[in-house]
Amino acid sequence: MKSLSKQPVVLEFNKVNFSYATVQVLEDASFHIHAGEFVALVGPNGAGKSTILKLILGLESPAQGTIRLYNASPKAGRERIGYVPQHVSYDPTFPISVEEVVRIGRIKPFLRSYSKQDDLAVEKALETMDLANLAKRPYNALSGGQRRRVLVARALSASPEMLILDEPTSNMDAESEKRLFTALGTLKGETTILIVTHDTGFVSSLTDRALCVGDFGPAKKGRTIVQHQVVPAQDAPLQLFGGESLKVLHDTSLTDDCGYMQGDTQ
Repeated sequence: MKSLSKQPVVLEFNKVNFSYATVQVLEDASFHIHAGEFVALVGPNGAGKSTILKLILGLESPAQGTIRLYNASPKAGRERIGYVPQHVSYDPTFPISVEEVVRIGRIKPFLRSYSKQDDLAVEKALETMDLANLAKRPYNALSGGQRRRVLVARALSASPEMLILDEPTSNMDAESEKRLFTALGTLKGETTILIVTHDTGFVSSLTDRALCVGDFGPAKKGRTIVQHQVVPAQDAPLQLFGGESLKVLHDTSLTDDCGYMQGDTQ
């Protein structure tokens, strides 16, 4: 895997603590992401992944520690992020095409019309996600996997510097999953990509680093984040990530180039 450690840090958690009332979720959580990296954030359900996303997007604030997003606060930096949530509700009776859904990503405050630049951005996003042939099709006529790719295209139409995908393969068929990761492969190195998933065993072969939420922090109150080693998988299901996977070695911990996630490298 190509090292991007010389690229600027675009997201940094430094000794972050966070609680909901009396329940501590994160304890002394530190990690960072470089520009252009493809990072997988893994952890079981309930480990705190959704909380981390809320902190990145500025929807919550840490009780202790600092978070920097593009050298600014999360609220100031989040406009540079394209976020695709796990669940998106929609009215299946509303007549809207695939192209129109993607175009929503180009909406800007106080602008009432779309420009030629907007049209080109939508066209590029559709092509990247292999959806150009479905542009005029009703959104409600698509499969679940196709709709997920449309939502990724919507995020890409805004030309984000970072793309965050929350459980992108949830309820996705193998063919759609393959198309998704083929498309993400074309973005790798240019767009910073963070994929959040509850699959703790395997990650896409595109992954530069795997961060795991789940180990308890020093005081054993909340969970922290550890970087694990990943190796080519020999026993992964063939339908995962288009057929190419890395195995996450949970018995390892790596020290990254910012000195976070201290541990013995194995």
